[in-house]
Formats: sequence, structure tokens, C-alpha cells
Amino acid sequence: MTYEEAMKLSSELIGRINSLSQEDHRTIEKLYNESLKKEVRKCNCKDKHRDALIETFTYLKRNKKMKEKSKYVLKPGAVIQVFGDPRVYTNENLTDDIAKEYLTNNPGLRTMFSVIPDEFYESKSRKGASKED
Repeated sequence: MTYEEAMKLSSELIGRINSLSQEDHRTIEKLYNESLKKEVRKCNCKDKHRDALIETFTYLKRNKKMKEKSKYVLKPGAVIQVFGDPRVYTNENLTDDIAKEYLTNNPGLRTMFSVIPDEFYESKSRKGASKED
């Protein structure tokens, strides 16, 4: 699904947000997953699809793109903060660039990550680093 398709679909669904069908719920689940790389909450909340739709529409409208999933994954509960940057990063807002910078400057903290792509080590091996460092 492209950004344009996701924006058009979310706009249509927002237009009838107060009368969503079961088919609309399935569409929202797919839209939410493809746009934000998230799953709709597994709960009995009657507004979970509505909330997911609003979150999707707002994200797409604000960012003008689909969310990109990082190749780096932090372990559950792990957060990182790059020195000099007041922002805190979790899997929700972690980017490949932030993860690379963090790991380059703090190689001993690789244990905070459950996934580090091989390409990180490949680029570092050209500079003398390895998985075993």
C-alpha cells in the first residue's frame, strides 16, 4: 500500500467514523499495520478500531509518509538516549540512523538490542569492529 492509497482510505473511513462496519474494522487493522507497523490492541475496548484509525490518519497527515520500521530492535523495556539529545528512543521511534550512531558510540551496550542487522557489523568490519568486540 502506498502513502497516497493509505491517506485516501483513512480519509474515507474517517468520514464515517461513527458507523464503522466489521469489514471496516478489518480494513482498519490492515491499514494500521501497513501504515504504522503496529497491531490493533487485543482487548474488548469498543473504540480500539476508531482509535487506531484516528492515530493512522493523524500520523499520515502530519508526516506525509508511511512509518518506516527500523532494522534494529531493542529488547523489551529497553530505552536509549544519545548523549546531547534530550529525546528518548524506544522501538516506537527508533530509526536505523539513531541505532547506528548509538552502537558506534557505545559498542558495549549492544546487549540492549535483540536485533542488530549484519550490515552494521559488515560496515564496522571495514573499520576494524566485529560482533565479538
